[in-house]
Amino acid sequence: MTEYSEADEIVASFEDRCGFIGCNDLAVYRCHKCARLYCIEHSSEIDPVHFCTECLDVVACEVIEMPLVDKEGVRHKGRILRPVGRAFIENNKLISDLNDEELKDFIVQYQKLLHDAEAITNLYRISLTQATHTALDKEILKQKPSGEFYFPPPRPQVERKSRNVAKNPEDRIVAAMAKAGVTPEMILKMLADRKAKKAG
Repeated sequence: MTEYSEADEIVASFEDRCGFIGCNDLAVYRCHKCARLYCIEHSSEIDPVHFCTECLDVVACEVIEMPLVDKEGVRHKGRILRPVGRAFIENNKLISDLNDEELKDFIVQYQKLLHDAEAITNLYRISLTQATHTALDKEILKQKPSGEFYFPPPRPQVERKSRNVAKNPEDRIVAAMAKAGVTPEMILKMLADRKAKKAG
């Protein structure tokens, strides 16, 4: 079994390239299974930091949930997780072929992987909970009686026309004259004409 150090996980050199045929992108990690350098595009969806896409994909990690039923056919509370993906089969064969020292290394390695996975899972779970509560407070997320969350359709935006309410009679007069198209210059001209008539 290949041994890896912490330095092997993250590629430090910017000159390293992806080991996949036809890809010349910069490598970011080294696969823990095949030891091949890989880029972001060829990283595993399940564990992009430790495995390339060929060594660990979604199908390889498929797990079937089955009801917990005893030999008499009585169903009990709980479930059975049955690993059916090829990753479990390959791991089982790999583990069976390990010698004592390799088995110890395998256990230590997967203890670390499990610890890292639990840490990131906690981060995702807490962040999701915070976002969910915020969305519920903003009423952009609703919860069904069954407990399932859903996003309701957006409410139609009602355009509200602003109403400028005058506070005193003078303001109302000015507003009415402005609405009628009367300008200050027109008012001054009217006053000047009236003054001229009185003087004549």
